[in-house]
Amino acid sequence: MRRRVFGVAVLAMATALAVAGIAVGEKAQIGNLILEVDGNVKPNKLPKKKMAPVALKVNGKVTTDDSSVPPVLNRIVIDFDKDGTVNTKGLSSCNPNKIRNSSSKQAKSKCKKALVGEGTGTATVKLTGQDPIDAEGPLLAFNGPKKGGKPTIIFHLFAAVPLPTPFVTVAPISSAPGKKFGKRVTIDVPPIAGGNGTLTGFDITVKKNWKIKKKGKKKAKKMSYITAKCSDRKFIATAHVEWNDSRELDINVQRPCKVKK
Repeated sequence: MRRRVFGVAVLAMATALAVAGIAVGEKAQIGNLILEVDGNVKPNKLPKKKMAPVALKVNGKVTTDDSSVPPVLNRIVIDFDKDGTVNTKGLSSCNPNKIRNSSSKQAKSKCKKALVGEGTGTATVKLTGQDPIDAEGPLLAFNGPKKGGKPTIIFHLFAAVPLPTPFVTVAPISSAPGKKFGKRVTIDVPPIAGGNGTLTGFDITVKKNWKIKKKGKKKAKKMSYITAKCSDRKFIATAHVEWNDSRELDINVQRPCKVKK
């Protein structure tokens, strides 16, 4: 059963997990619909065998070549390189029900320790008989509760659509099929403005460090939400995108990385 998705979360999810430096300057088109994504991982020079902490910045936009309002996204499935992963051990989690009716400031206050990413999201809302309205607001990412033993990530967007409204979605993180990939993120997001809103842009940075103290150890261990290594001097990622007008698009990405000696 399909559910409409708010596209900001799509690339924001990539934000939360695209340790592979996904979609740097990538552009794809299907019909009149154009998707552009850019981003970077810092540091780019990483160990060959040992996982190291990284921060990820991703931004992008959705447009059309005829200036019409893009259709609503239904689903995004993203698979990421085996050389990147997400860690949640010892990290606080956020109950999505606590922030469903919260502003960005309230959500950050309620789930401060679970916050893993911040940025902005932009949407276009087209109501019957009215000109399109651009809506922009803070985009937040939180470590969510585990489901079936698997981690989840929560996205919270507070935007004027046309009235200030919070949008919350929980995206599961699972194992991706195939030997080349590590994690898969599946995103189904509730409709915005009764299904009349759609993605026009996003910009988010994901970074979270914390410490956990092991029993019998004096020194606390440093942890990072996203870690990566550079075993073969490249990262790969793939995304499958579905829109509510039955259009689908697959994007395959490969980017180089440097081995830290």
